[in-house]
Amino acid sequence: MRMNVADRTWLDRCKAEPDRYVILVAKGEVLVRDDKSDYEEPNVMYRFSCHGKEFALMLLEYIGIAGERV
Repeated sequence: MRMNVADRTWLDRCKAEPDRYVILVAKGEVLVRDDKSDYEEPNVMYRFSCHGKEFALMLLEYIGIAGERV
């Protein structure tokens, strides 16, 4: 299972601008919020393509750590 290009791009953006983007882990999804938004409501910029265990495994792979679902 590999992370798609958009997911990788957003992870890179979040890492490059930690004062701007926050990753939210909600019940059924993983989202990116823009904290520098002009809106009063939280501005959700991106929803990752996977969540839960799948997201954790893909994130581990992305940072170069072998992971396995058991």
